[in-house]
Amino acid sequence: MSQPGYDNNQPSQPYTAPPTYQGVGAVGCSPEYAEGKKAQQNSLLFGILGLFFFGFIFGPLAIITAKKAERMGCPSNAGKVLGWIACAICALGVLLSLIMVIGLVASSIQ
Repeated sequence: MSQPGYDNNQPSQPYTAPPTYQGVGAVGCSPEYAEGKKAQQNSLLFGILGLFFFGFIFGPLAIITAKKAERMGCPSNAGKVLGWIACAICALGVLLSLIMVIGLVASSIQ
């Protein structure tokens, strides 16, 4: 008993393997763009780290890597903004520490 619309005499189609993907370059991204995306992610990471730890180191690193990512065609506004915020917080901390030291020295003189 055969199913309707199914002919046993038709030749079977040959098996073809599914396509393989060989990384970023195979799907249309240039190596420069892939490096730009990596710099974009690093910039964001440095910006976030700079908000909480060592803003005087991670802030400028975030800004530098954001500029590198933008040169390679990947916009990195978040990393750049977080880097500037980390630098500003660090500068404010230094300024407040300096004012506090000056105040302590002035009060101990009297």
